Amino acid sequence: MRDVNKIVLRGVVSDAPRTRVFEDGRKLVSLNVKTVTLEDEAEGKVRERQAWHTVAVSGDRNVETAERLVPDSPVYVEGRLRTRKYRNQEGEDMTFTEVRADIVRETENAGPEQPQINRSIVLGNVGRTPELRSTQYGPVMNFSVATTESWSRRDGERGEETEWHRIVVWGTPAERLEGQIEKGQRVLVEGRLRSSSYTDRNGRKRRSVETDARAVLGSGNSRRSGYEPASRAPAGGSKSDTGFGGAQQQPDAWGSSGVNTGDDGDDVPF
Repeated sequence: MRDVNKIVLRGVVSDAPRTRVFEDGRKLVSLNVKTVTLEDEAEGKVRERQAWHTVAVSGDRNVETAERLVPDSPVYVEGRLRTRKYRNQEGEDMTFTEVRADIVRETENAGPEQPQINRSIVLGNVGRTPELRSTQYGPVMNFSVATTESWSRRDGERGEETEWHRIVVWGTPAERLEGQIEKGQRVLVEGRLRSSSYTDRNGRKRRSVETDARAVLGSGNSRRSGYEPASRAPAGGSKSDTGFGGAQQQPDAWGSSGVNTGDDGDDVPF
């Protein structure tokens, strides 16, 4: 079975598109896409969950669509998560993760009948056996999953590209998964894409892109496999209407105040 690296977004453009033109005439458009999804909380309350996504757009048709967009334009994106390396002004090697768009379409304004979407689907192999940790927001489990994709060029050259996905599981689901996931195991993860900022050991600002898991399904090569609802949740959290088996709500704190998944630096698997 092929690996899966799939991102689906339906939201609005938060900034004006930025176009880069290469020497051969090809264009690359950068979009910032904002998604707002709803989560049920205790006592029947509903909370909006916001997320921002960097999207790289190539290909004539997609570029033409992306360049027409303006701030607040509703947009639909399908693509893959990709991490690229670059060197900053200080000569340090850095990494940057974005969504490489395969499909970009301008849509009608989202409403109750057309809710916004933020979905990440990953099927691949676990990089290292994860450990459960305790935080002020409750139990958390971090691990990485590798997906590999084959590619070919017009000149006949072929190769493979591996992407490492950072996965975070919170609350009771994280506790259930303890001891059930191990290095090399094949897992299917479904969740939402999140980004956060943190300061590394050297005092540098970094950005981390993660899949906040709503469900994790492991293959049968662990001591026990099965469907595990997974979501970040504080103790006593209420059931969330996610459609993924009763995952719990997430704590209010997120972003720079959340768990620092960069503790192990930028080298993955971590």
